[in-house]
Amino acid sequence: VEQPELALQARSAGDSAEQGPVVLMVSPDEISENPQQPRKDFPLTELEALKTSVARDGLLQPLLARIDGKGYQLVAGERRLRASRELGMDKVPIILADVADEKLLELALVENLHRDDLNPIELGEAYRSLLAIKSCTQEQLAEQLGLSRSAVSNTIRLLDLPEDIKKALVRGQISAGHAKVLLSATNKADQRLLFERIAEENMSVRETEAFLKNGGGDLDDEPAGKADRKGRAKAEKDPNILKLEEEMMEALGAKVSIRVNGRRKQKGVLSVSFNSREEFDRL
Repeated sequence: VEQPELALQARSAGDSAEQGPVVLMVSPDEISENPQQPRKDFPLTELEALKTSVARDGLLQPLLARIDGKGYQLVAGERRLRASRELGMDKVPIILADVADEKLLELALVENLHRDDLNPIELGEAYRSLLAIKSCTQEQLAEQLGLSRSAVSNTIRLLDLPEDIKKALVRGQISAGHAKVLLSATNKADQRLLFERIAEENMSVRETEAFLKNGGGDLDDEPAGKADRKGRAKAEKDPNILKLEEEMMEALGAKVSIRVNGRRKQKGVLSVSFNSREEFDRL
């Protein structure tokens, strides 16, 4: 078994000679998993398909690893490592990388982003972890990842949903679009009621948006007369105002409500909701 320290020296020597990265062949058992792997869900069907491919063609791309004590720690390539182990492979190709602890999550996240492997909840948790590790703002993180700030913010907001709804999102029972609409509901109780309505009636995202904009039917626990008045008020809201609310929610990553009054409709109230001090500071 080649010693990791010597392997790193060999890699460095190869790089300095402009020969490119050195590929080593090591036992899969010598490689420990990345503790900061953002992906938690590995569907059996995907793994079986990958095993079939690896058994037929071998590993077409080396794993990325770093030295960890007397062995190696995976940086990127979790599914390929799992497939190799289950196939009982004696050796797998790896490329050594000198990666600091704070970069482990970022590299694993980028790999999963490129492969579209993360579900929305895993993605939100990864973004939140990166914010803590890098001590940066959502806007700075978005810039580093090549994303819009609203994309990062809206994905992190999904973590505020009740656990049962998050599980449904992970299982694919509702889409990220549905989840985004659910966040607009007044409270968690209404979110659950609307979620049940989506499941029972197989509502599309557009239908869910329209239902919520028109007062949410019987979601409110208010007296019928008050709820009816509230529903009519929402239904009568100017479509341009509704569109503006949507655009502002998308841009700010927060719930927005606009109420216009006065004869000339030139006065009103703009309300922006936030769930944390960080969201407030960002706004």
